[in-house]
Amino acid sequence: MKNIKRILSILAIIILVGIFVISFSKNIFNLENSEQDKNIEELAKCLANKNIIEYGNWWCEACNKQKELFGKSFKYLKYVECSKNTQECLDKNIKYTPTWFFPNGEKIIGLTPLETLAQKSGCKLPANNE
Repeated sequence: MKNIKRILSILAIIILVGIFVISFSKNIFNLENSEQDKNIEELAKCLANKNIIEYGNWWCEACNKQKELFGKSFKYLKYVECSKNTQECLDKNIKYTPTWFFPNGEKIIGLTPLETLAQKSGCKLPANNE
């Protein structure tokens, strides 16, 4: 009987420690995601303030992946949907999407890492964002 109580006590302690560890790690993960989301939001706002425009199409897989990189912060970008703004995309000579267009006329074509956009634009993005 003493052994059973001892085993049950040990199991209860292990379960409580496990619950604590899982709860603590979820809180840390959420803080990291929150900080990362904030950094990406700042990048998106900076790109918009510098009048850097992404040209894309809703049906374009690379465009959708680019959008996923920005997550909720995509709404801050200057984005032109070429399927709805055909003439504007033709005027800018957009042949492939996504295409990032810079005010100096420079273009980056294709799915572009956030680090590259930060570097080319002069905007900041901490190294932990990929």
